[in-house]
Amino acid sequence: MGEITNGSFRSGRKVTYIQMKNLLNVLKDFISLQHGLLIAFKDKFPGSDFRFLLDIPKTGVVEFQNEKWAFNKHGTGVKFFNGKIVVDVNCCIAGGVDMFDAGRIIDYLESIGNKEIDFTYENSSTVLRKMEEMGFVKRENDSVGEIYSLC
Repeated sequence: MGEITNGSFRSGRKVTYIQMKNLLNVLKDFISLQHGLLIAFKDKFPGSDFRFLLDIPKTGVVEFQNEKWAFNKHGTGVKFFNGKIVVDVNCCIAGGVDMFDAGRIIDYLESIGNKEIDFTYENSSTVLRKMEEMGFVKRENDSVGEIYSLC
């Protein structure tokens, strides 16, 4: 795993503060998209159990910004996809529409064809801790796993 120095997190190479800000911009885009999809999802199933998703169909479609997004329910999460873009809200749907974890961001980065930002399962905990130290994100203490939100 690469070490972080002055905001860097790429294995074997330093990443500039600008690259860290680029990741922050991707996080903002992701959160905005996830937020809209979850609001559309919750509006489609008013009064449903969003903690365990027991009364929600396994598959379906929601509309967000005049685009149709298919979804697949899995466990206590939902994976949205539109063409190749993936937003996998793997847990904590009831907790908040603006939270994320490393897996969600990694899946999203892969789905949009990211080649610029080095954010992997191997370095994500280190990167998110550094972003927390820098005041970009905060860890949600009452959540299962490493769930974050933007500051």
